[in-house]
Amino acid sequence: MENIKITADSTCDLPAELLNELNITTIPLYIFLGDKECRDDTTIAEQIYEYFRTTKKTPKTSAISTPEYKEFFAASFV
Repeated sequence: MENIKITADSTCDLPAELLNELNITTIPLYIFLGDKECRDDTTIAEQIYEYFRTTKKTPKTSAISTPEYKEFFAASFV
């Protein structure tokens, strides 16, 4: 049988307990606050709210690049 790995992006909104229980690995999205590039994690929420409060602009998001996906999946099957 082939190896199967369940993954999700960081916006999946699943509790950490469930992610751990089901061995689901998350891939962080990129968040752009103007010219500032950040990776989505649990510590960025306040930065997003502050950016919106001060600029009235919605942050942009982006998935990781193809080489980053390849690296992520290669590391997931070690």
